[in-house]
Amino acid sequence: MESKLITLCIFFTSLLVSGQCEFQYHIKKGGLYYFSTFYEGYDYSKPRQDVCEQLANGRPYEKRVFKNGILQEEWSYNFETGKPRTVFIRERKDSILAELKMFDELNRLHLHQIFYLNNKKQRCWKEINYNGDKLWHVRYFRNFTNEEIMRAGYPTRPEHMIDEEGYTDCSGQFGPEFTYHQNGELMKVKHHNAIVSDNPNYTLTQTGPYFMFSDTKKLLQKGQYETGKAQGKFYYYDLNGKLSEEKEFNQDFPVGFWKGYFEDGKLKYTINYSPEFYFSTGHETHYFHNGNLSSEKRIDAQGKGFERKYNEQGVLLENKIHNYYPHEYFSYYTYYATGVMKSKQYYRTQNDTLLAYYFEDGSLQKLTMNYKSSGVQESWEYSKKDILGQHTKSLSKSDSSYVFIEKYDSKGRLEHEYSSRNNITKDAYYWTTGNKKEETQKLNGLLDGPFQRWDSLGNLLEACSYQNGFRIFPCSPISKQILSEISKADHKKLYHEVLKMYTGMKHTIQNHIDQIEIQKSFQTICAVYQFHVLNGSSFEFKDEPLENQFTYIFTLPVHAFSKKANELDSLLHQLRFEKWNRKDYNAYYFSLECTSNEFWTNQELEEAFSIFKLSEPVCSQLQIKPFNERNLIELDWGRAPKQFSFQIKKEPLGSMVTINQNYGTQVFSVYENGYVEFFNRTGSFNYTPEFPGKFSYQW
Repeated sequence: MESKLITLCIFFTSLLVSGQCEFQYHIKKGGLYYFSTFYEGYDYSKPRQDVCEQLANGRPYEKRVFKNGILQEEWSYNFETGKPRTVFIRERKDSILAELKMFDELNRLHLHQIFYLNNKKQRCWKEINYNGDKLWHVRYFRNFTNEEIMRAGYPTRPEHMIDEEGYTDCSGQFGPEFTYHQNGELMKVKHHNAIVSDNPNYTLTQTGPYFMFSDTKKLLQKGQYETGKAQGKFYYYDLNGKLSEEKEFNQDFPVGFWKGYFEDGKLKYTINYSPEFYFSTGHETHYFHNGNLSSEKRIDAQGKGFERKYNEQGVLLENKIHNYYPHEYFSYYTYYATGVMKSKQYYRTQNDTLLAYYFEDGSLQKLTMNYKSSGVQESWEYSKKDILGQHTKSLSKSDSSYVFIEKYDSKGRLEHEYSSRNNITKDAYYWTTGNKKEETQKLNGLLDGPFQRWDSLGNLLEACSYQNGFRIFPCSPISKQILSEISKADHKKLYHEVLKMYTGMKHTIQNHIDQIEIQKSFQTICAVYQFHVLNGSSFEFKDEPLENQFTYIFTLPVHAFSKKANELDSLLHQLRFEKWNRKDYNAYYFSLECTSNEFWTNQELEEAFSIFKLSEPVCSQLQIKPFNERNLIELDWGRAPKQFSFQIKKEPLGSMVTINQNYGTQVFSVYENGYVEFFNRTGSFNYTPEFPGKFSYQW
């Protein structure tokens, strides 16, 4: 409660435009804000006196009146409306010490606290909370002195938390507590005993009768509490006033004989928590409305017993057999409504069987075994009667582990074998004839080792070996990949995209661009393009003009070109620059910006400008900007650009090409001889159902 009082002193001085007095609420002595002694600055020999007022926009914002450092009045106002937010007045009337009111933004009373002395002259307060304009909560609190804290066995509170009257920052709830419905009717009644503690938030004080009512004044619950815990009989009622449950507690633990009732008074359940049953559980018996048994739970004091569930016709559906002592384990059986066994499960079983499921005709559906001697777990799953669907065998130990899986089709024919041991996985696929179709080996998810394929008659189609996802040549039988020729138009567009990649890697490129590297990358991308065409897919180039593709910005010395303007113009024409603009930087250098639809390497430009015999290379400060970098627009959700992009990574056995597009990412292996395949043989052109037919990338 003291924390709530302290929060009242937080003021937003940043809103103040002007003020007559600066109030520092933390320079005080005492635990509760309204009963502390406040001082002028950090001089603790000068308690505050008289009025301390602050203004905002020329209107009162906060006003406090002090007498010997003690607050006599406090007023704060809403910055927008000028109406009061808090009003505190200290005025001794009989046992009343002071009164605090807090208002919401609509000027409705939100909190009302009345401070008073009880018949033992102890400082207390009544707290009334409102929800909107409705009464919500009424509670009572008592402030504890430092002497009380020490008598209760707690250490003395810090000196700055003890006020002039010896009271501390600790307080506890006592007396009745009332909670109300929104319509004003009483909802709950609790009672509390004040318990002296230096940590009241974790002290259980509720003691005495407890009641709960509906918003129509109907009694719903009644019982008794002792030091915050349910004690004795509790009764629960429905909205018609009829008894629905009877329960009994001892220090919050269930004891005795519990009962529950249907609305018409028929017995719904009984629970017997007598000592003859296992601790914290009881003998539970639940009934359907027709009187038949719904469920039953009985576990004796030695931890042995059962749980059973039935349908309304009395057929057993579930049966769980418990054994809590000396070692916990249980057996769990389920049944179909016909009474036929549905499943068996064993938790911490003493035998090798973990679980078994059955079809309704009684045939086995699934069986899982755990061989304790070896640690191997094995299971069989059947798709229908006597037709095996999957067989799994696994071992998991700190020094060794493996998994072996066999999958079968709907007719029980072997389709797939999988095994994994020490990060090495092997897969084998079979034709419906029983002949092997494909066999692979992987290390850490990458093809590593033999890869073989056969036709349905058992003839070898392909036998290769892989390392880190890349094929090691040659393969046997040797199959040549026949790639279609690229048209001149597509050839030009592909080269255009490769140049964009090199010039688009940075906004400005000042270093030398290796023409050989560009050519190698171009050949690699051409191979991927041809692979798409071979597999019935194609690229769709973005329809944009190639004119003004590149912008070249030269920084040139004035002295070298001051009398050679015609020679410079002639050179720019020879280089097929479309247009150029000059901008003077200073008396020594000027900037020349040119555009062209062709890409010139640094070496080519240096040779062309060599006729001017410049003291430093013309490309030392050259900037080359791709026209298309202005078209790199991010999607609304900012995940990927709308434009095609790719990366090429050199590997010891070939190049890895990653194609990124909105629809997904594909990775390809391109070998030195131009052979292309999906990297790690993983990929498909038809993985996006929203785009039926031939899949295409848009560049």
